[in-house]
Amino acid sequence: MLFAMKNSKTTAGREILTAALADPDADLVAMAIQGLDLTDPASRKSTTNIIASLAEKSSASVIRASAIRKLGQIKDKKYKNLLLNGVKDQSYMVIASSIMAIKDAYPDQLQQTLKQIDPEASEYLKTLLTDLSKL
Repeated sequence: MLFAMKNSKTTAGREILTAALADPDADLVAMAIQGLDLTDPASRKSTTNIIASLAEKSSASVIRASAIRKLGQIKDKKYKNLLLNGVKDQSYMVIASSIMAIKDAYPDQLQQTLKQIDPEASEYLKTLLTDLSKL
């Protein structure tokens, strides 16, 4: 996997990471998502829809969090609602990833989004939210 992550723009690296997206191990899938370079047109074309599907449908919060964070990095308006809805997830990890993705992709909507976070999640993510409300 390390080879693939270091060589994500090569055909071999991209193929390994793309194949890993279907692995049953959630941590491996999350690692593969983060290893993909979506600034590379070939990677972006072949994997973005898969990543979006994982962000919406995976039962593993580590996969949803990783996928949402990656989609935030590409700043594609097609996935804006997915990022915004991530702050309503049951997983604090997914909520935190959604917040960071919104900060990166839609900073003008960050403060409004922070107000929509569940009070229990807000308490758990207090340090992150405090730091972001200073922006």
